[in-house]
Amino acid sequence: MLDYHESKYPSQTFVCDELGNVPGEQRFRRGNNYKLDLTGALHLPKKQRSFHLDWRFLLLALAVGAALSVFSFWPYQAGAAALPFRLHIIANSDSASDQAVKLQVRDAVVEYLTPLLADVETQAEAEVIVTRELPQLESLAAGITGDFGYGAVGEIGTFSFPAKRYGHIVMPAGDYQALRLVLGEGAGHNWWCVLFPPLCFVDECGQVSARDAAAVDDLLAGDRVVRLKICEVFSEVQ
Repeated sequence: MLDYHESKYPSQTFVCDELGNVPGEQRFRRGNNYKLDLTGALHLPKKQRSFHLDWRFLLLALAVGAALSVFSFWPYQAGAAALPFRLHIIANSDSASDQAVKLQVRDAVVEYLTPLLADVETQAEAEVIVTRELPQLESLAAGITGDFGYGAVGEIGTFSFPAKRYGHIVMPAGDYQALRLVLGEGAGHNWWCVLFPPLCFVDECGQVSARDAAAVDDLLAGDRVVRLKICEVFSEVQ
């Protein structure tokens, strides 16, 4: 003799014998959304379980992406001592000759400033020295550009820079203190580097010197540089 017993789920019954046993698996569905097994446990259909699982992975991916984005938009909050000071040179035009002039100015300015900034330990110190030397730097640049019929104007301020790689170091996009030299009309492609820490010279293999790389890692709290690198790789694979 079989008895009908109400399940704990609305509008559902399952068939039991006199001892309360279920003769074989009894499956019951409501709106094709779930089924009950022998114990009355709720089971989602495979397709629905897969849908819920996909959402979990999607939410996890979004959470990881958001966490990494925090680091990519974290422009060095460790204080003024940990902020870089950059050099920005804008060419007169994109002609081959004007671009060559830009590189001549670059070499002359970096050569002039390198010994002056060799023992600098903070961005503030670098800015004081570059500000003091600004008239000489303008004259140095104008001495080169004058042979091509135009001048050079320098200024120190806060300017926007794109993300840039220096060997294994990745500098995120953002606003930085910098020396800007505008050559002539300033209508050509620009060139930039980091005067402090010293990242203006990268060798032919794209590597920063061990000494300079160590200085940057110490100054910018190396783990953040690694995290920024992770963000860059993460964005490349998306």
